[in-house]
Amino acid sequence: MKTHLLTMLLLIILVSVSSARQGQDQSQAWNKYQAEKKSELTAGVLEFLIPVVGHAYAGNAGKGVVPAVVSVGGLVVAIVGAGNLDYTIALLGYLGYLGGRIWGIVSAVQTADDYNMNLKRKLNLSFQPNYQNGKLGMGMTLTLNF
Repeated sequence: MKTHLLTMLLLIILVSVSSARQGQDQSQAWNKYQAEKKSELTAGVLEFLIPVVGHAYAGNAGKGVVPAVVSVGGLVVAIVGAGNLDYTIALLGYLGYLGGRIWGIVSAVQTADDYNMNLKRKLNLSFQPNYQNGKLGMGMTLTLNF
């Protein structure tokens, strides 16, 4: 009976030490995530101000080229249509311009979100930390991978 009790106590101590170490590793990973993550708002605002820049901030400038080309193409069509006094073409061009700009902003925000999700995956973070009064809450966690 004493042997079982001693074994159980030793097991609890080992799990506690392992859990504390894992908690420190998780805390460091979350701190790294907080330092390296990209703001979706910043990506959207930068894309609104200058096409492709929001995508570049979010880590994938190439993804912003197509919406920028659509915007420029729409603007060219709008100018040519207005110059020829064909206001239907000018309106379609302007709608193409607006569509490209909106597409670019939404895409930049999504690109920043994708960057953050990939960063979480790379750092092996699967839960939202519990911050209270500026301190990271710790607890035991069980992860099952199939």
